[in-house]
Amino acid sequence: MYPGQIRGGDYKPHGGVRFDKLPNNFVGVYAPMDANLYQAARHLESGEMQYSLYFINDCGIMYKLDHLRELTDKFENILGPIPTGAEGDSRTTMISPPVFISAGEHVATKVGIERSKNVFYDFGVYDLRRTNGVDYSVKNYYNIEQFGMHGICWLDYLEEQDKSLAKSLPGADGKSGKQSDYCKY
Repeated sequence: MYPGQIRGGDYKPHGGVRFDKLPNNFVGVYAPMDANLYQAARHLESGEMQYSLYFINDCGIMYKLDHLRELTDKFENILGPIPTGAEGDSRTTMISPPVFISAGEHVATKVGIERSKNVFYDFGVYDLRRTNGVDYSVKNYYNIEQFGMHGICWLDYLEEQDKSLAKSLPGADGKSGKQSDYCKY
């Protein structure tokens, strides 16, 4: 799923990864860079627990992982005390003090919605040091106000072989496909 597009009736500054042919929700998710976990949410979606994690590094780059279904023990212990939001209520709680996470650290063991075999997770990257220059004047969506002005094309930061592979795949959403305000071909 490409960042910087309309999906599901809202503007999504984050992208994501889908695993449509995977028979189960067992997908390992690992931290892509050193950063501090500074806020998180536990919420229900389709009656299932979902976790949203927000990390920020010392340079002002933030990344978001969402629709994590089962966390590793370390992250389960960190998020255990925060409240669970109702269906669709993904308001975050500050993690105080923030918890340092190393690149490559195992974060989650399952993703998405199990009952519907919807195997995916959201991944967004935001450069908080500057705005991305996208003109949002004709778009009126909640997610733009939250982080949209800082969203970037995270695919451009993959290693060359991975970037070529990722950009060769079709966009996950039939309507928006590869259309993106951030990613260029």
